[in-house]
Amino acid sequence: MNSSFLSVVMITYKHEKFIAQAIEGVLKQETNFGVQLIIGDDFSPDETQKICLEYEAKYPDKIKVLKRDKNIGVQPNFVDCFNHSAGSKYVAVCEGDDYWTDPKKLQKQVDFLEKNEDFALSFHNTKVTFFSGEETPYLLNEGIEKDVFGLDDIIGEDEIWFMATTSTVYRRSAIGTFPAWFNKSKSGDIPMHILATRTGKIKYLSDVMAVYRKHEGGHSRTDGTDDEFFLRNRIFMYEMLNKETGFKFNERFKKNISRYYRMLLDSKQYQNRYFGRLPVAFKYLWLASPPKNIVVETIKTYIIPAWILNFSRIIKQKIGLIPAQ
Repeated sequence: MNSSFLSVVMITYKHEKFIAQAIEGVLKQETNFGVQLIIGDDFSPDETQKICLEYEAKYPDKIKVLKRDKNIGVQPNFVDCFNHSAGSKYVAVCEGDDYWTDPKKLQKQVDFLEKNEDFALSFHNTKVTFFSGEETPYLLNEGIEKDVFGLDDIIGEDEIWFMATTSTVYRRSAIGTFPAWFNKSKSGDIPMHILATRTGKIKYLSDVMAVYRKHEGGHSRTDGTDDEFFLRNRIFMYEMLNKETGFKFNERFKKNISRYYRMLLDSKQYQNRYFGRLPVAFKYLWLASPPKNIVVETIKTYIIPAWILNFSRIIKQKIGLIPAQ
């Protein structure tokens, strides 16, 4: 069992270019409490694990590396690291391709949470950069209008995401034990935010204290709104979160889920699959209850086959209902 006051969970895979900077950002933290860094390397084929083990050997009292003998996936890797934080009062998250820039980051967030027991987590402003250097960096939370959020703020008809994973510190008791379905979810941060906020509020600190790095190998870059697997995984995730929140936000979740059914209709796996798309189209219409013009357009595009529409037009032309072209 971990006896540190705060545990930092760091999952990593093929991050040899970034992992040292991520680890150094944790080691540079100035706190009046104990911090342990738990690193889960998911069987990286590059030098990532070697670098992590070198740091562990140098700082055995501060770093624990969990080695894998095979790749187990993002969420199982995270959950295992999180489970190793048992005994800690707080858990911070920093993935292996991000890094912290403010040595007082953890102290600032924990100081607030210690004084405000009705808050489940804290996050802060974060700089978003691109490893390719082709895009301009920006602040993720520039223009944010308030500093306290609740469950009502993070569940919407559209997907809501405004907390960088690397900026979060959770009261560990707010998470407790992850539900079994969490391992199957492609997204980890959205469910974590919602699960934690069932027990308390969210505090935002405006200080820019970390860098969220985007690159081609990053987990978020594998999300595809034209991919059936990704879209069905999002549907699954929001269905589970609807249950976890006692269906209190059922109408919002239904609207949210309907968006993914709509995107499924245009996904690459459903191209030219009339009979496969048919139940998806009906599901979308049932969940979304869209306006009449959208219903008509959906029926024409996805429910009535093109050959029937063409045949109907020909018949109408033959009997003079519409002019021949």
